[in-house]
Amino acid sequence: MKTRTGLSTHAVILLGGLLCSVGASAGALRIQAQNPGRMVPVGEFTLSLSNTGATPLREVRMHAPAAVQLRCATSTRNQQAFAPGGSLAAGDRVDCTVVLAAGAATSHGVEATGIDDQGRGHVAHTSINTRGATPSQGVVVLLAGAVHNDTDNDGRLDAGESIGYHYTLMNLGTLALSAVAVNDLSGVATCPQTTLAVSASMVCNRNYVITGTDQTNGFVGNDIRVTATDALGGPVAGGDVLTLLNLAGRAAIRVFKSPLLQNDADGSGFASVGDLIRYTFAVKNGNAETLSLVELIEPDPTLIDTPIACAANTLGGAPFSGNGSGALASGDTVLCNADYTIRSSDEDAGQALNLVEAYGTAPVAGRIVATGASAIVVPGGFVITVEKTSDLIAVFPGGLVIYRIVVTNPGTLPVANVIVSDPLPAGVQTFTWTCAGAACPNVSGSGAINEHILSLPAGAQVIYTVRATLAPEPPPTVVNIVTVITPVTVLCIPGNLPPPCASSAPVEVVPLPYGVPVGGRTAQWLLAGLLILAGFVALRRR
Repeated sequence: MKTRTGLSTHAVILLGGLLCSVGASAGALRIQAQNPGRMVPVGEFTLSLSNTGATPLREVRMHAPAAVQLRCATSTRNQQAFAPGGSLAAGDRVDCTVVLAAGAATSHGVEATGIDDQGRGHVAHTSINTRGATPSQGVVVLLAGAVHNDTDNDGRLDAGESIGYHYTLMNLGTLALSAVAVNDLSGVATCPQTTLAVSASMVCNRNYVITGTDQTNGFVGNDIRVTATDALGGPVAGGDVLTLLNLAGRAAIRVFKSPLLQNDADGSGFASVGDLIRYTFAVKNGNAETLSLVELIEPDPTLIDTPIACAANTLGGAPFSGNGSGALASGDTVLCNADYTIRSSDEDAGQALNLVEAYGTAPVAGRIVATGASAIVVPGGFVITVEKTSDLIAVFPGGLVIYRIVVTNPGTLPVANVIVSDPLPAGVQTFTWTCAGAACPNVSGSGAINEHILSLPAGAQVIYTVRATLAPEPPPTVVNIVTVITPVTVLCIPGNLPPPCASSAPVEVVPLPYGVPVGGRTAQWLLAGLLILAGFVALRRR
């Protein structure tokens, strides 16, 4: 997914939709988000892969698209050696870092697979995204599912059998989407339409015939991608990864968690104290068995302010009786919501964490579980620097002074709605200026500066060059003060002072010398004395 706000994606980082689906066998894989205790770089996530079952798992691997880099630790929490394709003991876990490549789509699926001591396959799935939580954004979510058409009912992936893939696409943003296209490793999926209105959804399908190589491998992996264009003309992308293994069972539940900045109370464009976050939980039946008693639980109730409420109907149009009692047919999805207001404790921690657990009961597999997590970065404040200098420290009445005003955002997040104010100081007769920098609202002007910068990106600066002509009779000192005002709390640096941020450049006025005759030696000595006196006065006024 990609936002169309013009703001840096460093503002806000979202880790959404961690989920796993396992059968009712003894070993079980589970993926959970970890809080590394630091602000992770954009596009980087810390995950933990666990074996929650009672027996070891072998051939444990992580699967991801090419744009996703996976780096797992070489030893587990129990100090056992770990490598891709190796083993993970019962009750043990390994930490992994997931990094999205620069320029990659902002939503991807990642899966882990393993085999227990009875030869049954286990799958854990996670969806990750880096989406700025700001108003007016295009967001597409894709949840994949698959049903193995097992003609001989042996639970194995045999050559000639088929897999029916179904992909649920949802527009969970605030902009309509067009040119929607879905592709997987088999080719182009069939979709009923190429547009998605806000809050709309559709299901795309693809049939795949299992090959001899797939049968030999014992699994089929699929990388699914969706692309679209939002109403502002920007590209939107997402995707998922789906892996089917031998003897993996026919029950799966999947959940994607998508936070959205519902009410930006301070107009900052970022999640900050007092802002309202709306969590949308997309819960999907990803396999063949019908799921009953579908329930979403927040393990820490303090992380949401409202109960989790589900829609009265599924996306497929079936009635859904409520959170904890509703049912989902194969391939169907239901949307649920909960709200949360960002608190000062979130700002202190630098992020607002949240976890949801999704449960369902299948006739054969029994109770199955998926988890979804999100981490919203909450900036602890913004920073601004403003500096004003002049080319002269002393000038005659009617003279020209050139001022230079530099406004910089030295932080890692954009600052929205920056007002640069530089009124005409007393003693200035004319005032013209030019502005340099990509964020300049206007390239030039005359009179006082009162410019509204919609967004000053991280690391950006604007430079105003002012040509000021003094009046014939200015005051002894001309003081020119520039002020930078923002609707959000910023730190004015250097000095870490509270806003507004200001800088001044005083200029001393040197009186014009009186005309004197220069024809004799006495007159020349008098002129020299006057010049020395004028210089002394200028130095004293500095």
